[in-house]
Amino acid sequence: YGETWTWDGERWELLTAAGPPRMGVALVHDPLRKRVIAHAGYDDAGPVTDTWQLVGSTWTQIAVDGPPILLMNLAFDRTHDQIIGFGGYDMDVTGETWRLDGATWTRMSPATSPPPRARAAMAYDAARGSVVMVGGFRGYTAANRYLEDAWEWNGTDWRPRPSIDPFHARAAPGGFYDPIARAFTLVGGTQLFPLDDVWRLSVSPIGTAGEERCRGALLDDDGDGAAGCDDPDCWGR
Repeated sequence: YGETWTWDGERWELLTAAGPPRMGVALVHDPLRKRVIAHAGYDDAGPVTDTWQLVGSTWTQIAVDGPPILLMNLAFDRTHDQIIGFGGYDMDVTGETWRLDGATWTRMSPATSPPPRARAAMAYDAARGSVVMVGGFRGYTAANRYLEDAWEWNGTDWRPRPSIDPFHARAAPGGFYDPIARAFTLVGGTQLFPLDDVWRLSVSPIGTAGEERCRGALLDDDGDGAAGCDDPDCWGR
């Protein structure tokens, strides 16, 4: 199907039936250009790697040959005005980082890169001013198929975040920024079975002196006089 539907908080409405017909597409919202980007997926003939944008109710193809990666993890980096893509499937799970500027894809060469993965939670964290990526699926042949690590994109490089105890590794979680809580929020996912827990990552922005885990933290790691969940800038709540 090539249908596009919108949700107004109470009901679904058909916006257009003239979109690119496919499944397994990677989607991301670009709020500055007021558009939605759709990349790759599968149509009736098999895998496709083109890129489309939705403005208003009209879909337009903007790149015929985008990254040959399916189910890429995508997020809009508002600080650097770019769409960032990481991982996905290219014959196998990949660990490539891509940037979309306007209609041009560029493969990035960060000094540090997360392990390859697909189906991670990835979103822009406005409180931190950076893109956060958590978890994901590493592939059927990997010793540890499901990932629990957290990473942050600063515009040019990836930085690992502290581990979150007792957070469970997972693939396909929902991830979004909660403007009321001012935190990246993760919902559910799967690890052989569906998960229904909710996690919130709350931490001081990059460049601050220290960070703390919330759950199970007993020490005042950042030296501000509060430890664990008593600390307003702890990492995992």
